[in-house]
Amino acid sequence: MLHYAEVPDLHPADLKNPNFDARGYLVTQVVPAWQRALKKSHELDPDTMDDWPKGSALIVIAGRVFTTDSVFSITEHLESTGIGSGSDYALGALAAGKSIEKAMEIACELDSRGTGGQINVIKGSK
Repeated sequence: MLHYAEVPDLHPADLKNPNFDARGYLVTQVVPAWQRALKKSHELDPDTMDDWPKGSALIVIAGRVFTTDSVFSITEHLESTGIGSGSDYALGALAAGKSIEKAMEIACELDSRGTGGQINVIKGSK
C-alpha cells in the first residue's frame, strides 16, 4: 500500500488559468512521482509492472474529474464516473435517473465485494 508520495506543487494561479493543462500535469508530474514512491516503498523492478500493486484513483483538479488505473493511464471524465467494485451499479442507477446519493445506496446494497462504509460524493464544476 502506498502511504506517501511527494507530488510536485500546483500553484493556485494555475487552477484559475483557463489554459492550465491538468491532464498534462498529472501525466508529466504526478504519475512519475507516484511511480517513484511505489518503486521505493515496494522495491519494485522498474522494468516490469508485473509485481506492482493493482488499484485505481479518482482525482479532482479544479472541478475536472480524472481517473487512473494500475498502469497509470489518465482518463478525464466529462460525465459521472466512479471507481471501485460498486461503480458499475452506481453508474447504472444514475443512467436510470436516480440521484447520486440514491445511486450510492443502490451500489452499497447490490455489491457484495465491499462497497459501503463512508461514502463521499464529490461534485465537480461544469
